[in-house]
Amino acid sequence: MNIIGIDEIKRTDTLLHYIRKYEGQLSYYTNPTYKNKQKIRFTLEHDAAGRIVVDVDFMGTIDYPLIPAKRKVKEYILKLDKQGELR
Repeated sequence: MNIIGIDEIKRTDTLLHYIRKYEGQLSYYTNPTYKNKQKIRFTLEHDAAGRIVVDVDFMGTIDYPLIPAKRKVKEYILKLDKQGELR
């Protein structure tokens, strides 16, 4: 799975300042010739130790093994957050 990007990112307001919820459109390749799109919801939560915990939900079926897909998407989301694109 090669992630192209997450488009149409929309932040959902929460009452807790340490939780940020988002929705977006994930674009990815499972093979070099076929581009897939999938709606996702994801949450970034700052825990008491200062780490950021990411949770990802796919809003439908994905034609890639679920656990490796979630791991790759979580890594990509953390990279976006470190670059300051999820404010």
